[in-house]
Amino acid sequence: MTQPPLHYRIFTGGVSKISQASGQEHRTYQRSILLVIVGHKNIDNKVICSTQSILDFAYMAQYPSLSAAHLDKMKDLLSTFHHNKDVFIHRGACKASHFRIPKLHGLQHFVDDVIVGGPPDNFSTETPESLHIEMCKDPYRATNRHEYDEQIINYLEIHDRLALQRSYEAFRTRSQTYLVSGGLVCHCRF
Repeated sequence: MTQPPLHYRIFTGGVSKISQASGQEHRTYQRSILLVIVGHKNIDNKVICSTQSILDFAYMAQYPSLSAAHLDKMKDLLSTFHHNKDVFIHRGACKASHFRIPKLHGLQHFVDDVIVGGPPDNFSTETPESLHIEMCKDPYRATNRHEYDEQIINYLEIHDRLALQRSYEAFRTRSQTYLVSGGLVCHCRF
């Protein structure tokens, strides 16, 4: 019997040197981080507690459906994290004297947002990032870098109109093909 592949990744430069990471890389970190922390010889139990609670919260946030019991558990996990997070400041792991991090603040609203709007479908920043590229970075690259706001707006308007034109042409092609091949009479106006 052979051992199944473990699918671990080696970070040769260390994780502290990484400035940007994809969703897949973040999932790799999540699988590895608690094992690394627990294996350290001078680790405080509060570090393990806070790390495990925030990881469990992140895993539960990815459930396709969340019950009231799940949401209560998520509140408890977030509370545990906030109760123990000061250890990172006291032990010097966090250079700031606070935890005013927008993504951590957003977690406080997660449970209420799920109650109001239902669970997000595997919430991730990958979709907003791809939209940011499509709606900001690509249009900016097409500008001359001077007074680019108006140029970006014009670029997006042109691309929206082109997309609308392609959609309309595809609709007309489908409609005409349907009329010719179906033999049905349709009183459509073009």
